[in-house]
Amino acid sequence: MSKLPLSQTQARRLRTLRNRRQREESGLFLAEGIRVVEDLLSAPVAVRSVVVAPSLEDTLRGHELLARIPPEIPVYQTSEAGLRELAETETPQGIVVVGEIPAHALPAALPPQAVVVVLDGVQDPGNLGTLVRGADAFGMQAVVALPGTTDFWNGKTIRSAAGACFRVPLVRSTVSELAGWATALDVTVWGAAVGGADVAALRVPSRLAIMLGNEGAGIGPEVGSLVSKQVGIPIPGAAESLNVAMAGTVLMYLLTRATP
Repeated sequence: MSKLPLSQTQARRLRTLRNRRQREESGLFLAEGIRVVEDLLSAPVAVRSVVVAPSLEDTLRGHELLARIPPEIPVYQTSEAGLRELAETETPQGIVVVGEIPAHALPAALPPQAVVVVLDGVQDPGNLGTLVRGADAFGMQAVVALPGTTDFWNGKTIRSAAGACFRVPLVRSTVSELAGWATALDVTVWGAAVGGADVAALRVPSRLAIMLGNEGAGIGPEVGSLVSKQVGIPIPGAAESLNVAMAGTVLMYLLTRATP
């Protein structure tokens, strides 16, 4: 495989993608690390270009990954120091990829027993990535981010999601758009809350949106008006509550086990 030299101008342009505004304006994101790029190449997400350092081929896995890159995708070569300037981690494993952010809208239709996860003001990228990973594991139809929620395509979110960002439909929506969608598709909205009704004891509606709120403030009042029932997880131990990523993951699991 022939590699092109990465110019300083190209490197500066790629570094801007570490900024959320630049990602949103360009429609591009950066992904790094062998495992993440393996998942990306296996997903229906367009890859714009690849940047590699010599260390990528130090392992058989890295060598095989390089061989998997389709010939039509340009591959640029840089130094180890140059790659670290593009990446957000200290050990990017010799590869950074530029991908196109998938364009997903609120689902136009939902099958029976469908569940959609809605996030209101989740701030921590690691929490967001963990929730997307849970949505992938438990078959959620989509993850919807309302205003105030951090960026799906933040590097930490992508790494925490462990490839799930490339498989689960990720949607940004306003509150009014969500309300209109829920009405049109007859989607019941439940909100996660400390002391809410035990999900495991409830009959799950045919089409459900489970809403999770901000790490500290919970679900905001504007969005809370859409919630028909507050639900939660009984905690028999001494802990007062679970963080949003833990609670959301447990709730998604319980919803897959609950009676329809």
